[in-house]
Amino acid sequence: MKKILTVLMAAALVCAFAMPAAASDMKVSGSYYAEGMFEDNTDLGENGTSHAITFQRLRIQPEFLVEEGLKVVARLDVMERRWGEATSTVAADDDNLSWERAYVDFNTGIGNFAVGYQTNGAWGTSFCDSTGSAPRVKYTKAFGPVTMLAVWEKEDENDIVNPTQADSDQDAYSISPIYAWESGQAGVLFKYYSHADLSGATATPDTGYKGQYYLVAPYVKATFGPVAVEAELDYMMGDAVKYEQSSATRQDIGAEGYSYYVKATANLGPASVGGQFAFVSGDDTTTNDSEAGPAGGQDYNPFLILYNDDTDKWMGTPGTIADYNGDELTNGYLWQVFGTVSPMEKLSIWAAFGGAVADKATTATQTYLNDDIGYEFDVTATYKIYNNLEYKVGFGYLWTGDWWKGNSAATKIDNDYVVLHKLSVTF
Repeated sequence: MKKILTVLMAAALVCAFAMPAAASDMKVSGSYYAEGMFEDNTDLGENGTSHAITFQRLRIQPEFLVEEGLKVVARLDVMERRWGEATSTVAADDDNLSWERAYVDFNTGIGNFAVGYQTNGAWGTSFCDSTGSAPRVKYTKAFGPVTMLAVWEKEDENDIVNPTQADSDQDAYSISPIYAWESGQAGVLFKYYSHADLSGATATPDTGYKGQYYLVAPYVKATFGPVAVEAELDYMMGDAVKYEQSSATRQDIGAEGYSYYVKATANLGPASVGGQFAFVSGDDTTTNDSEAGPAGGQDYNPFLILYNDDTDKWMGTPGTIADYNGDELTNGYLWQVFGTVSPMEKLSIWAAFGGAVADKATTATQTYLNDDIGYEFDVTATYKIYNNLEYKVGFGYLWTGDWWKGNSAATKIDNDYVVLHKLSVTF
């Protein structure tokens, strides 16, 4: 009898767990990559150091479809690290398991809502984008060809950690209409940042400051026959530091900077050619205000060495110049011409040549003797082993400009090159 009761209880437990599971469906998507990279002269010095590493990441995004119009979405990264490391030394969240997103997505009669940790940092084109995750509430509503988005985002919360700074938070609010037509789309982002984080060394609850910023970012993507064009402008303005109690040593600092980008690609059957230009205004350090434009973003990777997020994150920032941000274009402009050809169905070859120049020679770090950052040539070949599995090899060579000498003409610099191969799969 005891054995029978035990079996019945086990069966009841199985049913109890199985019944709620049957009430919802789950689908899983994601990606995995493993990449090997060798860089010859990471610090760009005359006798520079070289690095050879392999790194990987498994990304999983489960979606729990509770019922029609209602789902719970999550995302986690698994074993994002260099091969051979016990745990990643790249970033605090790149360990064995890193949960990055968890939010509920549901439709209502007045529109769609997404609430929780979800995608942020992406808008328009890849320029000025650094896609990440953040707690926010997003509302989406379509009106014919126009889609309206409204977002509240919590960037920083100090209420519990610093009780004396309960109002010292960072929030962002945005609204953005997007108009789509048969051959393209256009939109504009209006975003307000309220930064009351009291992060200055002399800041206290009664003499702190608030930063108030306004971002306007229009973009367009359009196709004209065989030519595809995209462009984006990001204009930032406001008060970088606005003290609640000003003094002679604490002055309000205004902020007004801009960035823009344009790219055109002509598709010619099995081949394509194109070019792009990007600019981020630098800060004029002779004034008390800030003229720095929004950074080019970690999603915008025009080269394999310069302004490349993978190279900067895993190999280290090229050179020893403090004003070089590594994975994002700042204080300068770049140009590039490129082409792609597919000699066979599963093989694609891409090649590009371009250069970069600093916008402001005088920065908060130093005054540079030259604004020439350098020129770079890149080539990659990608072969599809399966529809969702591809293997890529690449080579990039950077001719370093005299900007890397800083303020000393005697500084010795040298060129740099990188060789890589990457296996990636999406599912």
